[in-house]
Amino acid sequence: MVVFWVYSRGRIRRTEVPETRALVEERAIQEWPYQVLVPIDKPENAERLVDIASAIARRNDGELLLTTIVTMPVQTPIERGGERVSEGRELLADAIQHVPDDVPAHRSVTVGRTAGRSIVDLTRRHESDVVVLGWRRQRKRITGAVLGSTIDHVVENAPCDAIVAKTAGPVVPQSILIPTDGGPHATYAELVGGTLASEYSADLTLLNVATGDRDDAEEFVRERRTDLERAGVESETAVILDGDVARAIVEFAEENDVDTIVAGAAQAGLVPQTLFGDIAEEVGERFGEEVLMVRKYRLIRSTVVRWAHKWFALRPSVEDRNESFDPRGALDTEDTTDGDERQQ
Repeated sequence: MVVFWVYSRGRIRRTEVPETRALVEERAIQEWPYQVLVPIDKPENAERLVDIASAIARRNDGELLLTTIVTMPVQTPIERGGERVSEGRELLADAIQHVPDDVPAHRSVTVGRTAGRSIVDLTRRHESDVVVLGWRRQRKRITGAVLGSTIDHVVENAPCDAIVAKTAGPVVPQSILIPTDGGPHATYAELVGGTLASEYSADLTLLNVATGDRDDAEEFVRERRTDLERAGVESETAVILDGDVARAIVEFAEENDVDTIVAGAAQAGLVPQTLFGDIAEEVGERFGEEVLMVRKYRLIRSTVVRWAHKWFALRPSVEDRNESFDPRGALDTEDTTDGDERQQ
């Protein structure tokens, strides 16, 4: 197993050589112990992504790195990307205005071939702890991508935690729902949801949709509530008996005036066909308000799953890949030079 892991890790690394070059990079003297990377591709969701990221950074005594991706065609030298950096700087100049004064932040315009590989490269270079991405509300039905080629690549390959937010713009959560069934991703969802509940003084509910014994389910959510209380977060609990988990979650949220759902990824097999699991992705697609899908990074398991997915999963056809590529939209395609400015 060790030989297999070393061999597969080498294969993955050789197929993911980063194309990164710094155009302008200004670093602060102080180093922060935790970093949240926030790729911004459009002004409509910038404020909300920054709000979510700022709450997480504050909780972990960390910083933000805001970036936008300028994609260059393959036939154009990466160095020519400097001619378009001003476009990204304007977007980031607006976005950074939403960062609270007590959260350190810096910004980086990234130029590369594809947004997905560029973002993954940034997480490695800056050793980011979590990346917060915006999602456009629908899973891909035609192409081989699940949530979009950029999101798919980042969630599958970034060596850090991932949060994918479906949001329509600025939101001040009043009622947060966390469906939980145990496991590292669900526990991470509780941490993220608890952080947001503390940030906004919002109500928080832990929900378990059980298909077996109700008493066991109620005991489980009580234990999860106790763990949150130890972290200083108050919550309520609820249990529903239902075989259709995604539908039950959405209906509970709608009936109880929930405005934000934080859902952890399912436990994936070696060849996952979804990024977060059908339940989280279906909830994200069906629920009309804000949904955060979260995934906890686990080094060895993530490496093995990536290897299996790379070599055995179904790949999109050339036609599908061409259809999903949009050179104008930096964050719904998917490497990299960057201009970097920091505020304290």
